[in-house]
Amino acid sequence: MGKTTKLILFLVFLVLAVLAMLFLWVEKIENNTESINVKVPNVNTLEKQIDLDLSNSKIDFREKGNLVKNNPGMEIGTWYLVYEKPGESALNKKLIFSSESKCAYEAVTKLCYETQMVKGDRVFVAGATEENGINVRTIIIEKRSE
Repeated sequence: MGKTTKLILFLVFLVLAVLAMLFLWVEKIENNTESINVKVPNVNTLEKQIDLDLSNSKIDFREKGNLVKNNPGMEIGTWYLVYEKPGESALNKKLIFSSESKCAYEAVTKLCYETQMVKGDRVFVAGATEENGINVRTIIIEKRSE
């Protein structure tokens, strides 16, 4: 083998090694996110689970609805819950996230990150009502938007 062939093989090996290390690094970051493995209850027992998880918190808002973002008349870049109450037209509440906000989907509960949520997701939200919206304690994603 000539010097050029050896150099090309070395560079290919180096690129593959860097890609493998990058893959392992990304996987490690994903596994290091704070998560608590919790069984998410079915839709019929959501409120009971929220009561158990949040018994020491001031939770006065519990509603099912859909997530929306960047809709007309709403603050740009902010998540809202659109929900209904009997005899009223569609209601919406601004969602305020903190370091204590948890999101649950497919039997896993993690800290909420905006990238986990999708516009149109069907969710159950529990939190504390504030002047400018709902301080989210827990969001349980019941059904992903298609």
